[in-house]
Parts: sequence; C-alpha cells; structure tokens
Amino acid sequence: MAKLSTRAAEVSERLAQNVQAVCRHYLPAGRREGRYWMIGDVAGTPGRSLYVRL
Repeated sequence: MAKLSTRAAEVSERLAQNVQAVCRHYLPAGRREGRYWMIGDVAGTPGRSLYVRL
C-alpha cells in the first residue's frame, strides 16, 4: 500500500508543477482567470461552470 501511496504522491506533485499545461491540453477552450482555469464544461462550452484551481 505504501508503494501505491508514494506513486500517487509523485503523480500529484508532477500535475501540480504543470497544472496550467495540463489544463491547456485537456480543456483547451478554457482561460486563466487569476488562480483558476475557467471553462463552461468539458465539451468546451463558453462559461464559468467548470473550473480548476491552479
């Protein structure tokens, strides 16, 4: 179990280091607004319903 926990922590750290690039890749229609990546939904609809805290 510790090995899985360590790997999860590594993945989490790498995502945190590259969060804006990850958002641009998976949510390309979004935009940065302060500390958030804002988008309407996962289909790319304009709006502010879905966000990722950067």
